[in-house]
Amino acid sequence: MLGSTNRTTRSAIAQSLNSTPPSEQLGSSTLSSDPALLEIIALLQACLQQLEGIGKTSPASTQEPMPPTTTAPTAHPALHPTLFDGDPVLFSSWSLEIQAKIELEGASIGNDKAQFFYVFGRLGPNAKKMLAAWIECEHKTGNFNYQRILQRLEQIYGDPNRAEKALKELSQLRQAVTFAKFLPTFENTLLEAGGSNWPEVVKIQFLENALRDDLRHVLIPITDLSRDDFHSFTRQVGIVASRLELLTYHPFHRPTSYNTGEVKPTIQQADLTEPARIQQANLAEGNELLRGKRAQYISAAELSRRKRVGVCFRCARKGCHTKICPLLPPTPPSPLRRDAGATDFRGRRLE
Repeated sequence: MLGSTNRTTRSAIAQSLNSTPPSEQLGSSTLSSDPALLEIIALLQACLQQLEGIGKTSPASTQEPMPPTTTAPTAHPALHPTLFDGDPVLFSSWSLEIQAKIELEGASIGNDKAQFFYVFGRLGPNAKKMLAAWIECEHKTGNFNYQRILQRLEQIYGDPNRAEKALKELSQLRQAVTFAKFLPTFENTLLEAGGSNWPEVVKIQFLENALRDDLRHVLIPITDLSRDDFHSFTRQVGIVASRLELLTYHPFHRPTSYNTGEVKPTIQQADLTEPARIQQANLAEGNELLRGKRAQYISAAELSRRKRVGVCFRCARKGCHTKICPLLPPTPPSPLRRDAGATDFRGRRLE
């Protein structure tokens, strides 16, 4: 019974696939009596309807995912160098700033002519007035090279003796603050003097001469200091100096110098003018020569004169006073050698 049913089913499927539509097969009296065949035909119709539904689906109805939108980076406004208005102290830094601007953004500024007048536009009224006639001559000749403007400004506001002055200042420079604050001032003066290409031992020797006495004395027994590398030497000295400064630190007192008799500056050495820095260096150098010696008695007239001109009562130096003067107090003279009108170091008349 089962075998005949399978044969009948295969025969019916073959007939339905070859020629007879499923609707006519449903109406046939031969096949309508077989429930299994009807079930198979119903399944085939369902499959056909599903395939027809897929075929009718329009490709346009399938929505492709939109690509993620990326926001363009916001362009930052261009930063322009500050105006230079003729201050010789600021010329060097301004020149570096304007050259960096041209090298990095020269293409966006324009051609040589645009760069030429851009540099001229970064001058203040006073500097423009100094270059106005020269700019007109350059404009007539058509020589538009911004480097010529910088060279012209160098002739007017630059210091031709800058390296020589820095070298002299370097030889007189003395440490009057902590080593961490003193080192940047020393390195800047060294670079201004053209010492970047000097031998390492020469730079180290200049630095050693500028250190305060107590720090130099502490460095004497240290045998493993780097004498062939300036940066290694400064790093090692910085470690020793920080430990030495810690020994003299008092939590309830403002840090001061190490009782070396040097003038204690009230402002940063880098903020001093060049004459003031030279005077401070001369005082520190003079302290070494006067330390341990004794001051001499002065007359009342000399005391009044020193008080009037504002110099030290003991050493007669400007910028020094009796509290920090390296000279010892004067010894009172013998009664037989006292002159009329002689006074002691406080200005009191001797009897």
